[in-house]
Amino acid sequence: MYNYSLATLRLLIVVGLIGSVIWQVTDRIANGIFRPFEYFAYFSIVTAIFAGLFLITTGFGLLLKIEDTKWVEIARLSFAVALIVVGVVYHALLADVANDVRDGDYAWPVLP
Repeated sequence: MYNYSLATLRLLIVVGLIGSVIWQVTDRIANGIFRPFEYFAYFSIVTAIFAGLFLITTGFGLLLKIEDTKWVEIARLSFAVALIVVGVVYHALLADVANDVRDGDYAWPVLP
């Protein structure tokens, strides 16, 4: 039961991480302002994608009862620290930065 609950939690976090990236990309494509080389250069986007892929593998590993190795534990801790650093740096330095002038009056998608 513990493995199932933890695997479900990891996979739900993946839905949030990868889902937010997909949502932003599709919204920018729909508005005709998606610049992929620029978008994927952001450290917050790349961190979310890699952390999501890692959580997919470890989530399914838990469901299949595959025991984590030392390197998986180190990687999990590294991703946790990276996501915390990304969140702090983003909110401290980038959260209130004005939009790019090429975006016009585009408003970034937000949760209702």
